[in-house]
Amino acid sequence: MARVFISFDYDDIHCKKTVDNWKNQGLGTDISFTSEDGKSHSSKGESYVTNILREQIDLAQKVLVLVGNNTHNRPWVDYEVGYAKSKGKKVVWTQLPGTTGAPPKELRSTPAISFDLKTIQMVIRNG
Repeated sequence: MARVFISFDYDDIHCKKTVDNWKNQGLGTDISFTSEDGKSHSSKGESYVTNILREQIDLAQKVLVLVGNNTHNRPWVDYEVGYAKSKGKKVVWTQLPGTTGAPPKELRSTPAISFDLKTIQMVIRNG
């Protein structure tokens, strides 16, 4: 089963929930999504959040970055992308509908994929 870590800015939680709901719309039983809401753990300290993110990314084969208006300004997204790349994980990004923000610096040389079930499903399975 392909396990995909979702990296996102908390302001875009509604789009993250859309991706979560794709499981019920025929995404397939061979793909599962995981993410971690660092904001809910922030009171426990930075090292605690870092450890949780590392554990989740280590378990994933790929990372999907949801890019909204402010994603490029979020240090945790930068951390997740950098850590995933350092571990040799495939990292892809998608521009969220109605947003114009830039992807994290490490992803700016790679093209975005469409924010739709079929495209993301294909990239996860084949790319």
